Amino acid sequence: MTWHGRANVLFAADSEGTVWMWKVPAGDCKTYSNVGVAATCCHLLPNNTELVAAYSNGVIKLWDLMSATCKVTISGSLCLSPSTLQLILRIQYPSLQLTGLM
Repeated sequence: MTWHGRANVLFAADSEGTVWMWKVPAGDCKTYSNVGVAATCCHLLPNNTELVAAYSNGVIKLWDLMSATCKVTISGSLCLSPSTLQLILRIQYPSLQLTGLM
């Protein structure tokens, strides 16, 4: 689970591959895909508009929070350090601001 940096919003990943976003205390909810395998973690990027989610099959997805669309998918059985993830995302998505990911 992780909190949004500028709003009362909570994010959580579940065992079926869905990443949830709840507005607290309003209770409004948005979901980000169900990929069929466990979403093991999620991390809100410093721009507070994108979320990185990692899945048990090695897939990593970069989600746009407003549109609930996946901007980048990295596939494969990966075991990445934060610095390696940052490098891969910079190569595949050059305009992404990744400061603070590590």
